[in-house]
Amino acid sequence: MNVVELEIFSLYKSALLDYLNGGGEHALRWAYEFGRRALAKEIRSIDLIASHQETLEELLANVSSKEESVRLTQSATYFLMESLSSFEMTFRGYREAIATLQQSEERYRRLIDTARDVIYTLTTEGIIKSLNPVFETITGWARTDWIGKPFMPLIHPDDLPLALGIHSFVLSGQTPPVFDLRICAFDGGYRVTEITTVPEIYQGKVIGTFGIARDITERKETQDQLKKLAKRVLDAQEEERRRLARELHDDLCQWLSGMKLTIGMVEESVSADKKSSAKLRKIKDQINDRIVEVRSLSTLLRPPALDDFGISVAMERYCDDYSKIYELQISFDKDGTDRVHYPTEIEIAFYRILQEALSNVVKHSHAHAVLVSLKEKGSSLGLEISDDGIGIPSEPVKQKPTNGHGFGLISMRERAELLGGTFHLVSTAGKGTMIHIDIPLPSNDI
Repeated sequence: MNVVELEIFSLYKSALLDYLNGGGEHALRWAYEFGRRALAKEIRSIDLIASHQETLEELLANVSSKEESVRLTQSATYFLMESLSSFEMTFRGYREAIATLQQSEERYRRLIDTARDVIYTLTTEGIIKSLNPVFETITGWARTDWIGKPFMPLIHPDDLPLALGIHSFVLSGQTPPVFDLRICAFDGGYRVTEITTVPEIYQGKVIGTFGIARDITERKETQDQLKKLAKRVLDAQEEERRRLARELHDDLCQWLSGMKLTIGMVEESVSADKKSSAKLRKIKDQINDRIVEVRSLSTLLRPPALDDFGISVAMERYCDDYSKIYELQISFDKDGTDRVHYPTEIEIAFYRILQEALSNVVKHSHAHAVLVSLKEKGSSLGLEISDDGIGIPSEPVKQKPTNGHGFGLISMRERAELLGGTFHLVSTAGKGTMIHIDIPLPSNDI
């Protein structure tokens, strides 16, 4: 028996004797208090009863009459019951807590089992601890095929580095953003899942990971189909632009040039008639203006430099022309882009994005200077356009445009994402706007 127990039992014995000797309600209140203390000190109820029995036996040894023995025994029993009431209340609360916990576990289990998403847990070593029934519906595997086994063989080989990196990240106690993984199905195919995962913590220590995986295969297929459709539309538009540009340049410009020559010959034949000659000269000047306009329109539709000299030269020329027309200081940096040509769809995307971005600068930013940078960075081609204007909110890129605003930003984002690229916009009020686009280069083009 330790010191704490000796102290409790000694106090209990004193209070019991006080009560039996007429201590009344005051001593009885101490009975409950000693029971509470014994419970707090983790003294077992059976030990408290044993101490009570020992004290009672000592008292009864000095009692001669049977009536006195019965009275003391009954009073002591009442005192003991009061002392044990703390234990009873605690036990009752424990039973209620257990019942509530069991009900909560049952509700949780029903929720897990009827969920439409895969719910899983992994050990720190990546062993699958649990899977809910929908795993079988989505993948075709039986849960028993995978519980107790590493999760790695379930992941598409190309996605495995991402999966392992995120698993380690979560085990460090952090929560990553939602991410996609391809999961192997029983039929040999793969299901695309959108995964949310958090650390599983027990007593302040990370013991594994908890995750929810939503099957988004059909959504991804629909998105891919829409992207292919959008790309076909853009390709058709570009082809139509090319055709119109060629017709404007080759047919209309040549016809106008021919008309100018014809008028020049007529002008020579009527040189004596100053009035007629002046009229013809005026018509010739108007034709010259139209030729310039048609050539400018043809260049906007499809710049010849893009096909002849590649994206770097085409963009640099466009920046120079735009700078002169709008009296805007535009610097062009093409470090790291020594190649003449990149894949056509990437060149077109970057050229159209540049057109849209500079148009936005002139219309909205009130900028004085713009920096355009085109750089090849290993496996991708990057374009950055920054100005010193008044800045713009980033919301138009994320929300539906209203009253015609935001279409330009959305079209730039869509052009980049259609080619698997990324679009980032950073803008600060009064400090300008920066747009950065990265588009991956095909592996055979790196």
